[in-house]
Amino acid sequence: MRYGGGLTGGSWLTALTSDLGAGRFDGAWLVENFEKLDPANTWWAKNYHLYANVDTEGPRYLEFEKYWGGYVFLNDVEMQYIVDNLFIGNRLSSAELITSDGLRIDLRNIRSPIVVFCSYGDNITPPPQALGWITDLYRNDEDVASHDQTIVYTTHESIGHLGIFVSGKVGRKEHVEFTSNIDLIDLLPAGVYQATVDDNPEAAQSAHGPGSHDGYFMALHRRTLDDVRNIVKPDLASDHRFRAAARVSETNLALYKSFVQPWVQGMVTPEIASMMQTLHPLRISYEWWSSTNTLAPAVADVATRIRNDRREVMSDNPLWQAQENVSAMIVRLLDSYRDQRDQMYAWLFEGMYGSPLIQALTGYSTESNAPARNHPGDSPEHLKFVERELASIRDRMAEGGLLEATVRAIFYILRTRGEADERHFRHALKFHGSRRPRDFDMTSFRALVRDQAVLLAHDMKTAMEAIPTLLQRAKADDIRERAQDLERLVRSSGTLHAEEEASLQRILSLFEQSAPANVAEKTESDTTAIATPKARSASPEMKAAQSAESAPTASAVPVATPGQTKKARPSVRKPSDSVKKAPAPTPVPAPVAAKTASSSMKKAPTSASKTPSSSKKTVSSRSKASSSIEQAAASAIKTPSLAKKAKIPATTVSSTTKKSAAQASKTAQTSQPAARKGTRKTSKTATVKKGSDK
Repeated sequence: MRYGGGLTGGSWLTALTSDLGAGRFDGAWLVENFEKLDPANTWWAKNYHLYANVDTEGPRYLEFEKYWGGYVFLNDVEMQYIVDNLFIGNRLSSAELITSDGLRIDLRNIRSPIVVFCSYGDNITPPPQALGWITDLYRNDEDVASHDQTIVYTTHESIGHLGIFVSGKVGRKEHVEFTSNIDLIDLLPAGVYQATVDDNPEAAQSAHGPGSHDGYFMALHRRTLDDVRNIVKPDLASDHRFRAAARVSETNLALYKSFVQPWVQGMVTPEIASMMQTLHPLRISYEWWSSTNTLAPAVADVATRIRNDRREVMSDNPLWQAQENVSAMIVRLLDSYRDQRDQMYAWLFEGMYGSPLIQALTGYSTESNAPARNHPGDSPEHLKFVERELASIRDRMAEGGLLEATVRAIFYILRTRGEADERHFRHALKFHGSRRPRDFDMTSFRALVRDQAVLLAHDMKTAMEAIPTLLQRAKADDIRERAQDLERLVRSSGTLHAEEEASLQRILSLFEQSAPANVAEKTESDTTAIATPKARSASPEMKAAQSAESAPTASAVPVATPGQTKKARPSVRKPSDSVKKAPAPTPVPAPVAAKTASSSMKKAPTSASKTPSSSKKTVSSRSKASSSIEQAAASAIKTPSLAKKAKIPATTVSSTTKKSAAQASKTAQTSQPAARKGTRKTSKTATVKKGSDK
């Protein structure tokens, strides 16, 4: 078809056809060109197949012909743009298409996975053409990865151009597998992959039966740009010939628009255009033989009698066999005609547009080794994006937690395999599907998976060394459980070779080493919860100590002064010890404590000391250091007998203080919201000594 387009002079025929349709391009002309590609099927095989199977083939034949005969119309500007920029100019694969808003259309900017389904039986867009845009846009595999693009292609051996979309066999196999595994495709890291659909050996155990879509499984294989080039087989000389054909098409179109188009548009009226559409050969072949034909009633009567007295012919009937042989001979003759015609078109095209004269007239030299289509290059925005990504990779190595560590481990173990299939994906769902949260976001998870693949590919050594850091904040039981799931998942993909087994053992060792370290780290953080403001939790003894020190009803709250600062001790002291060993306290007036607990509208005075201004300043800054102290203060408000629990000596609590404390406790019990509201206020009035009691 592309050779035929070049031999007719390019897209000026598209403009002429649109003008003959009064501004509308009739889609019947496209269908006619398509059917000319296979004259054996168009002129004989399709009709003979209906004749030979007339008892069963009628409904299917009529259904397809109604679909195939539903010709569409395109406006002239739309069709001309498609032909000039896509079919001839091929500007999409070189990022030369620019919208009316000035936006350049670049396929490299697509972030969703691109799926390409092509067939060697397709005589319009075979695999070399369907995959040629990949080699036009990308120079190497690193270029694909830098654009964060995932490309999945699959090739069929025999299905035709139309069968890719409407064939029932393809629909039951390839289409179902692609749609059912779209989540798996969406998780693939950047790169080029080939998808294959094979018979599933586990189909007999399928819950849907052997004949269901479970009879096949899709496998994904990692491919390189060199693998795609082996399919495309770039030909520089052929590209130069088509470049000259494109230039001739532009010249012919300009000549037509300047000298012929005004005359054609002036002569064609809407009535003439409608008549030409009705008389199109593809329409007239059905219109002339319909119920309006005078012979139709007679033929209908004969058909009814034959249908009532129908007798099947056996396959071993000599006349039937002779009929089959004659039909096969006609098909072979028409196929031979097609092959010779196509070869002649190719020779004429190559001889015409490959000649030095045509090359020179179109402004090109036969001695030039420059590519026919220039590489689009990298935009400044993309270069900045790559620069930012490279700068942030080292920082992202230690970001994340257990999930990031697990995904990174899977990529590391199976890094040399280069393939996976949907069965592995289903096994992973069995292991982790029940624990997946309801608010699981596939978009965020996809970004996580792709990011971990980039980190591992960029610096494998650093990425592996960062796994213990990722596991620091995880619980030991969760780490061990995830390690078991990881081992089951990896081993379910088949027998591991030596390198994969060694990688698995290394990962399991890292996870196991991180689990006890995680426990020890949590224990240490628990024992130093009072001394560390950022500690997540404290032991019960520490909470009691904090409650005793920050309780608003206590009459003996130490005031931090510069001379009282001490170093923190690693051991945990009992609450009573912390009170007994405290420096000489300064009592807080009981009415002030009661007033602070019952109402937070007014700011309570701090405890009296020899240096009131410095104490007040110290208390204000320390009250903001840790949320643990606020929790302890809230607990103290809710506890009516805190002085008794903390075993504070009676000599440090005056009778007035006890009375005020009881009144404050009663108020806190009767009004919980007020108590919670007063928590922050109370904690701000509590004085905390420096050092280990902080």
